[in-house]
This record gives sequence, structure tokens and C-alpha cells, in this order.
Amino acid sequence: FLKMYMDSIKVKINELLRIVYDDDLVIDDFIITETDFTIPYRKNNMSISDVRMSSQGEKSFISLAISFALIKKSMDAYNIMLLDEIDATLDSKNRNKFISILQKQLDILSSEQCFIITHNNMFDNYPVAIILTGEAEIDNFKNIEVIKIK
Repeated sequence: FLKMYMDSIKVKINELLRIVYDDDLVIDDFIITETDFTIPYRKNNMSISDVRMSSQGEKSFISLAISFALIKKSMDAYNIMLLDEIDATLDSKNRNKFISILQKQLDILSSEQCFIITHNNMFDNYPVAIILTGEAEIDNFKNIEVIKIK
């Protein structure tokens, strides 16, 4: 049953990965047995046995694509997402890509709101609202709607 379910979302996973990698990184059929769950993929037409062999950035994007595909499969009644430090493992180059990828993925998922917990300042130039709690300083945020909660 799990293999059938995961195979049904593979197309969506690859659609989301295409945003980042074009067709240079593609998830192949999942290998699910009683003892193993592996996710083979192809990178630049070279077969790789499992995502454990991928770079940290690739793992982040693959994980994000799998998570979003699972959400899309199950999300009909609500469309608000919470992402907690999902960008933590990305280097600065990939963090810049992440924002546009995230926006495209949210559009694909028809998500109206997304709450993101992050320690990075990558959203400084985007139309977002930031919610601060406790003693956080509002002065550090320019051109962003800041909502202060005490």
C-alpha cells in the first residue's frame, strides 16, 4: 500500500524538483520492502541508489519536494502551511533560489498562507509580514510589515 501511495506522488515530486533542477535531478521508482525504503534518483542521467548519497542542498530540495507532494495529495480542506527552519541546510546561493522555488511551489499547491520560521534574513526584499515575539527588535526590518506580539 505504501509503495502504491508513494508512486502516486512521484510525478508531483519530479514536477517540483524540475523548478530547481530542470530535468537534471529526477526521482525514480521508490524501493519499498518490509525492511527498506530507498529513494533512487538520477542526476545528470546517472543513476544513484538512494538520496542518502546526495549533497545536503539536494537533500533539502528533495525533502521539500516530497513534503509538498505529500501535502498536495492530502490537502483539500485547508491551505495554510507551516515551515520550520526548512532553509537551515541551504547555502547562501541556494537560499536565494529557495524563495522563488517556494513561491512557485506554493502556487502549485494553491496555498494562500505560509508561516515560515527562519533565522535568515532572506525575505528582506519580499512582500511578507513578519511576526515578532518577546524582545525582538523591529528596527532591523525595512520595507516589511512587522506585527509585534507581546
